[in-house]
Amino acid sequence: MKKKEQLEKGLAEMKELGMGGLTKGLSFLRQKSSSYGHLDEEKPPLPTGRTSSFSTMADKPKMSYDELLSLSMKLTKQNRSIKSQMTTASDKLFRLTEVEANYNALVAFVTDDIGLDIAFEPSTEVDDAQVATEAASTDAPPLDAEKVLDTTAMRQQYHSRDAAREQHVREMETLYVQEIASLKAQLEQLRPASPQDEVSSSEAVVSSDATLRFELETLKSSLAMERRLRDEADKTWQSKLSESEAAKRSLQDALAKAQATATSLATQLAAAETTASSYAADIQAQITANAQREETLSALKRELQNQTQWTQTIDALELNLQQKGADMDMLSQSVVRLEAEVAAKSTELATISAKLATAERERSQLQDLADTAMAKHTHLEAELRDFQGVANAKSQLEAESTSLRAELASAVAAVLADARKNWSEQNALATRLAAENQQYAETCAGHAAEVAQLQQQLAQLKSRFNALSDELAEAKSLLQTQTLEFKDALTSSMHEVATLQAQVATQETAFHDMQASLTASAAANLQALQAAHAAEVDRLESDARAKSKLARQLVLEKEEQVASLSAQLTQLEHDVKSGDADHRRIFELANVQAQRDAVQRSRDFEVAELTNAVAAKQAEIESLKAQIKVMEDEIAVLVRTERREGVNMEYLKNVVVQFMSFRPGSSQQAKLIPVLSTLLQFSPHDVDEVRAATKRSTAWTSWGVEKKPIKTLVPPPAILIPRTKGPRPGSPGGSEPPLEPARQGKVPETQRDAPYATTPQ
Repeated sequence: MKKKEQLEKGLAEMKELGMGGLTKGLSFLRQKSSSYGHLDEEKPPLPTGRTSSFSTMADKPKMSYDELLSLSMKLTKQNRSIKSQMTTASDKLFRLTEVEANYNALVAFVTDDIGLDIAFEPSTEVDDAQVATEAASTDAPPLDAEKVLDTTAMRQQYHSRDAAREQHVREMETLYVQEIASLKAQLEQLRPASPQDEVSSSEAVVSSDATLRFELETLKSSLAMERRLRDEADKTWQSKLSESEAAKRSLQDALAKAQATATSLATQLAAAETTASSYAADIQAQITANAQREETLSALKRELQNQTQWTQTIDALELNLQQKGADMDMLSQSVVRLEAEVAAKSTELATISAKLATAERERSQLQDLADTAMAKHTHLEAELRDFQGVANAKSQLEAESTSLRAELASAVAAVLADARKNWSEQNALATRLAAENQQYAETCAGHAAEVAQLQQQLAQLKSRFNALSDELAEAKSLLQTQTLEFKDALTSSMHEVATLQAQVATQETAFHDMQASLTASAAANLQALQAAHAAEVDRLESDARAKSKLARQLVLEKEEQVASLSAQLTQLEHDVKSGDADHRRIFELANVQAQRDAVQRSRDFEVAELTNAVAAKQAEIESLKAQIKVMEDEIAVLVRTERREGVNMEYLKNVVVQFMSFRPGSSQQAKLIPVLSTLLQFSPHDVDEVRAATKRSTAWTSWGVEKKPIKTLVPPPAILIPRTKGPRPGSPGGSEPPLEPARQGKVPETQRDAPYATTPQ
């Protein structure tokens, strides 16, 4: 009774300690202890299928209730520690899953948003001895080869793409500068000689200036959009970097905890040697758990190495982004400076135009006093021709502006399409992440089921504890051997940890060296860009000085013209007062008329040359159109000829026999015409002739009613298609092979040639 009360009390204490997983083991212990409390002559039976190392039952060592109770308490504590370790491992696995999700998101960001292709280094070789040890200690499948990002290749991709983009921006800038120069040259060439011409020229200048301003605004908006996208990419990159840093710190903590766990396991092993009689049944389970922990530790080490490499890659990419952001800022400043210079040049152009307008107005006032009706008529005709030329130039500029607007619209559509594509890819990534989370939840549920199964197996193993205690003597030697092996494995794992730490230190040193080299290269690139910028500034300043010099010369020339006109006005006033103005006026008008006639003749000659050139170009266009038409016809013939090569001759023979067996002009024969047209690739002209012939045919004898001249069929040019026999001269298209003798046996020559002739034989 006393033993039963003590057993019930111990059971209650173990239940308070949370021993729900060892209920079966405790019931087994209760049965054994009650059986030991009966008569001494009653011995517990041996388990079936097991052999005892003792000769008699009296030689078996008996365990007291206190020993059983202490053993159950120790098993309870071990089960609790194993549960806590499994919980910790599950948390680590969840964190590793989050790290993997962050890595996938980072790879998607680099691939989709930044536009780089992920490059991996060749996989590192794993020690065969370590792989064999891990495969022997656990039944888990082997791990895949690790993938390490190749930062050098990705950096080269990014630099090449950025260099191409910068080259494109420079080409666009050069193109805009050339367009401005060409428009200014056109303005100088098309400068009119009257106020009306000046007004039309100013309108053309205003339109071209508006076009250039629109293009500059477009370039500025595109640069602002790109800068905004880069800012968003930098923010996303910073968030991903912070997440990776947090994951790295968590992995470092996990590594430290794993090392502490290894130390505690070594302590537990030393204590297990003193109590080998108590833990004989649980040594194998402890060794398996230790192997799993070592595998987890190695996985954590590999993950730490991958995280270190990811951090290096992220730092390098962030440095490149900062450099490219600085370059874009410099380009934006250059664009702003160019806009300011364009505005200043526009102001100078407006001032010069105003001065020119004033001078021309004064000259026109002086000239209007002396012009006659004939001179006005001639002047109006010349003005009309100039206005037509300016209108043509304006229409060309408007066409160029329309094409530029179309290109801008296509570019905006492409950007919107890329944005929609990125949004759809992000949605797909979110869906995939949700599916992976669901799969992970299912995996966790499977792990929980496996844990329950393992607990059940542990209970079954504890039920066999009494039988295994009979073989304790043999197990002691095995235990010592396994203990030595475990110590060796623990020593090797500690050595591997030290080696990995040394490798991490080496990689950090290499990373610092790489960062220093990248900083030096960035400084060199910055100096080169600054030198190029200084050269560009010098060139623009020299251009500005040359243009200002030309403007000053133009102003001086206009002032000289004004002075000469003022002198002429004074002379005219003097002549009017003195009475000699009539004769001088006649000579001046004759001189002006002669000059205008010369200008008119030169313009007529230029118009005639342009008319002849236009006529020549029109004739050339017509000839090219005719050549295109001929080539299209030849291509159609060649295509039809090539399509005839794949026709099944047996099927074609059957169709021809069916066609010839029907009455000419019947509906059955009309239905077979499209089939023959498809098989033989008739041209539209051939189809029209066949349909006209079928309409004219009213009976079977109508084949010979209408007499038509025999056409001379000319074979088309040879086609580079290998043939076994040459084309038949009378065959249409010249591409069908002649019939075989077996097929020609009963067909006369006239009937074989009938389909290719237009008259009866």
